[in-house]
Amino acid sequence: MTHSKNIVLVLVILLLISCGGTTYKLIGTGVGQSSNTKFNIKHVLDCCGCSGVLVNTFQDEKLQAQLFVESNEACPYLWTKFNFHYAPNGTTLKVDTLVAVADGTWTYPVTEIDKLALAKIDSFIAAQNSTMYHVRKIDITGYRDKNNTDNKRLMSFPRLDKHALY
Repeated sequence: MTHSKNIVLVLVILLLISCGGTTYKLIGTGVGQSSNTKFNIKHVLDCCGCSGVLVNTFQDEKLQAQLFVESNEACPYLWTKFNFHYAPNGTTLKVDTLVAVADGTWTYPVTEIDKLALAKIDSFIAAQNSTMYHVRKIDITGYRDKNNTDNKRLMSFPRLDKHALY
């Protein structure tokens, strides 16, 4: 009996250390009405099976917002947006965490970049015809503060590593 427990333990350890980490695949880019506002769209896949789409918005090469769009059943997060606020010297002052809504409860409107990125995501997914890029389509009307939201379903922090941003 001890031998089979050891085998199970070894298999679990191998499974845990075999995770290759989070992968990011660039699936689109775009430019806003002003040429200094750009965005990139990345498919995110964690080794735990969590999958989603990340939209990074830059103004003058500085990250302004990050929207985590949908996820699969392995990690059913709400659509979460992070807005970054900077001091004049470039250091981050604060990051707002917002929840996307499809009703009249929003306090922040959907931006032009959000609309462009979501349309690009829709067309990319339609062209792929793949469940790997499943995104539940909602018609976002805006965003509201994360208060009164189930925090277990929010992305708790933005993804700021080099793979997410570039």
